[in-house]
Amino acid sequence: MQYDKCMVCGSGRFTAIYTILLRCADCGYAVADLDMAVLSPKLLYDSHYFFNGEYLHYLRDESCHRKNFSNRLGQLLKFVSRGALLEIGSAYGFFLAQACRYFKVTGYEVCQEAASYARAHLGLDVRSTDFLADHLDTDAFDAVVMWDVLEHLPRPDYFIKKSWRILKKNGILALTTGDIESPLAMWQGKDWRLIHPPTHLHYFSKRSLCRWLQKNRFEVLRVSYPGYWRSLGQVIHGMLKSRRSFSDHYFDRSYFNIPIFLNTFDIMQVFARKA
Repeated sequence: MQYDKCMVCGSGRFTAIYTILLRCADCGYAVADLDMAVLSPKLLYDSHYFFNGEYLHYLRDESCHRKNFSNRLGQLLKFVSRGALLEIGSAYGFFLAQACRYFKVTGYEVCQEAASYARAHLGLDVRSTDFLADHLDTDAFDAVVMWDVLEHLPRPDYFIKKSWRILKKNGILALTTGDIESPLAMWQGKDWRLIHPPTHLHYFSKRSLCRWLQKNRFEVLRVSYPGYWRSLGQVIHGMLKSRRSFSDHYFDRSYFNIPIFLNTFDIMQVFARKA
């Protein structure tokens, strides 16, 4: 593991759970028992991740993604309604394409194919350079968003610290991530669908995430558990991807594109203000 002490509370007391995670005995934060220094995001998040990897077919499910992003944008607008917005992990640009009606938008995406698509097809400023290494002005953004990204980052603490620096006074940080202390996660244990290192590395609960954000000088404004739109094909793919024996072309049938709304109440949506 990369951390000698808990990233959230500073404790050095970890216990092994599910054979692949280490959990802080004091605050409950859990982290994959891996040497994260050797992980290569560019290899983990290539085009395969979006096609027959984590996602069945990201582009074919564009309508579902846009429904989800429309809901998130609506919630964000309750806290900040204009200015400059930065998205970390912007994928193919579908959130930024909606947000640009209200904000001047910038995105970062490690998958070069996805970033190229957002630039070429949607006309967006999506960069595949290193967010941590790039120079960005202090107090430059009114909002920073990370939708389903925090759990993927080898060093999310670096991203949160830089986000605080580039946000304006009272700027908004918005993110989603799984809740390892949700009823579903507690019931399913090691079989919880979000436990799959090396792509998911960090596992927060509501209490540990709020504590961590406050430690990093953010005031937590709201934590909720929204539902999501998924295509029927994506739902089945997520359930069976580890043991599927039939061809992915099976999912080309039109009825697998039917959108389904689900809420398993294990994904947190958090809005916080730069304190």
